Amino acid sequence: MAFRLPGLAAIDSQASTLGSSSVGIILSNRQYEIGHYTWREATIIATCFSTVSVPFSLVVAEILDLDSIFLSYYASAVVIIIILALVLSRIPPLTSFEDTFIDGED
Repeated sequence: MAFRLPGLAAIDSQASTLGSSSVGIILSNRQYEIGHYTWREATIIATCFSTVSVPFSLVVAEILDLDSIFLSYYASAVVIIIILALVLSRIPPLTSFEDTFIDGED
């Protein structure tokens, strides 16, 4: 409950972080459409966990010539994203999204 998300969100956040951010967003959207997430939960997952995928981070590290310290660079990015997700999931605008499922239920 640290991020105010259901346990199923762990799979989506890992898919976003370890794979492609696009995959994480598509997976979150699909889970919302079939009724596993509320609109607010899907939005939190898409905005907070789809920003530091390994492939994207590797490209950025190569451009910045940081490939020799990639693990430190990536670990620090993940720690920062986790801290930001803890904060952002508790403040507007993410808290202002409706906490309802696709069928309108609370």
